[in-house]
Amino acid sequence: MMKVNSFVFSALILAALLLPACAGNNVAENTAADDDTTLEEVAESGETLTGESVVIRGQFEAKVSDALFLVQDENFLEGEAVLVLNSADSGFTVPEDEATAIWVTGEVRQFTAAEMRDYEAEIDPAVYADYENRPVIIAETLMLAPSPEEIAENPEVFYGQPIVVYGEVESVIDAGVFTLEEAELFDATRLLVVGQFPDPVEAGERIAIRGQLQPFVAATFAEEYDLTFDPAVQSELEAEFAEAPVLLAEEITNN
Repeated sequence: MMKVNSFVFSALILAALLLPACAGNNVAENTAADDDTTLEEVAESGETLTGESVVIRGQFEAKVSDALFLVQDENFLEGEAVLVLNSADSGFTVPEDEATAIWVTGEVRQFTAAEMRDYEAEIDPAVYADYENRPVIIAETLMLAPSPEEIAENPEVFYGQPIVVYGEVESVIDAGVFTLEEAELFDATRLLVVGQFPDPVEAGERIAIRGQLQPFVAATFAEEYDLTFDPAVQSELEAEFAEAPVLLAEEITNN
């Protein structure tokens, strides 16, 4: 089985926690929720969710202004998109790719000039004509939320920044080491996940993982983190995941 020096493993996970802060994103503690609010619920909420904190995952649809963009429900593409306010100090760069999924935590407000005066954002008055009184999420945390397949296709895009990955536990290799695949996708690409969690995960469990991506190089783990593997397990992992991305997990929640 895989042998991990627990003290150094903790240092590894601590390093992963600190890196996103260095990248400039506002990554709050315990921001994930067991049940995300759907974008459809936010779009149709009227004033019922105003003042409520929500966690949503949606697909980037369009940039409205430097501070505002729209996200759409990936499973309800004909529904009304929801406004998100990207605060000036979030450090998050709004993507231009409409296929990009985004994870957002924040408070729901009503999009009015009076409400927006509380936030440091330059908004063209003409924007209110199109979106006034619609719900807007004042983002506290913004992260890219790629699928395991998107990571496998272009991992360099996601290196060096915090991300959230949704998926299904495909196989548990050892305590804190498992593979993740996109739920309900046949012949899905597997993503290796390494972390230290209070409760073990089980195959078939659907989860959301917040963490940071880096290439899997066993020698680097051993040299820099004193993270050693059983020789048989190491050979198996290197055969499949050498130079592939590995997600250093900071937090896991049920999805």
